[in-house]
Amino acid sequence: MTHILWIKDILLGMCSLIPILEVTQVVFILALKLFAIHTVMLSYTLAANGVII
Repeated sequence: MTHILWIKDILLGMCSLIPILEVTQVVFILALKLFAIHTVMLSYTLAANGVII
């Protein structure tokens, strides 16, 4: 009986962690997109100034 309760606690714990993981994933993806946009803009700026060809 204790074993079943232990498994239930683990499953409930995992379910409560899922929203946190989703939020972390969304934040990570947004940060990645922001970094990508920043890199592209920097490349255009350097190209416009003739630094890179």
